[in-house]
Amino acid sequence: MKKHKLRNIKLRFRYEHYKPRNKKLYGLSAGRCNICEVDVFENKVHIGEMAHIIAKSNQGPRGDTNLENLNTYQNLILLCANDHTAVDKNTEYYTVDRLLSIKEEHENKVSSTFVRLPQEFKNDCEFLSYFMNFVPFTQLLSFIYLLPNVINIDFSKVSDILETSQIDIPHLYPLNDSMLQNKFYNFISQYYELWGVITGVSVIDGREQANFTSSDDNNLLNLDTKYLPYESIASLKLKLENLSISFTQSYTDLTNFLRTNYKEVDLNAYTPMKF
Repeated sequence: MKKHKLRNIKLRFRYEHYKPRNKKLYGLSAGRCNICEVDVFENKVHIGEMAHIIAKSNQGPRGDTNLENLNTYQNLILLCANDHTAVDKNTEYYTVDRLLSIKEEHENKVSSTFVRLPQEFKNDCEFLSYFMNFVPFTQLLSFIYLLPNVINIDFSKVSDILETSQIDIPHLYPLNDSMLQNKFYNFISQYYELWGVITGVSVIDGREQANFTSSDDNNLLNLDTKYLPYESIASLKLKLENLSISFTQSYTDLTNFLRTNYKEVDLNAYTPMKF
């Protein structure tokens, strides 16, 4: 009797595991946790768990009294055991919208990795290589390290090369990979927000005063504390600090994506021109 019961339990487990819904979830996630990206079959041990985005019970994490027992692909996300526990314990952070966004981004990342048209991928790599050859990409964070007071003038190479690329290789931008395009666009947008303040002016008593001085012998731009009043300086410093944080986040996001998905591109390809 016990043997028969155990066999039925095993059969039910196999049925649940091999449902088309589950195959789709595991397949579109490439068998990886949607948060930490660990292989859920690592070392031949299955650590994957199909977590509910909206709880199966309305009393569970992210439960909804109007939506119960949603064992559908749309309401499931593949996680490792550790992240499943974290997701259900911290429901204030891991909201329904956040989990849906995490799932969509992970599955898009998997798709863009394996479903690439050779020529489109080649074109994106060509654009990135062009950009990295002329922009000291890996040094950008060091250039803004001393903000809000000082910045290296070489930070301007980002905008210089983007403008040049529109003349030299206009056919390569926008990028074909939608996730890459979104991350690169966000990086560029944050860059221009920051650089716009650095190269901008403040209006003092009806006259315009540059926010930063011209570059010195060390190629550094300095916040103009000589001609700007205290109130303007304080306001600029706060704005620059916030913009620096946003730029750093977008830069880090793009860098991590490139290192994972575009290993063919050398992020440190820049070589200073010698005169």
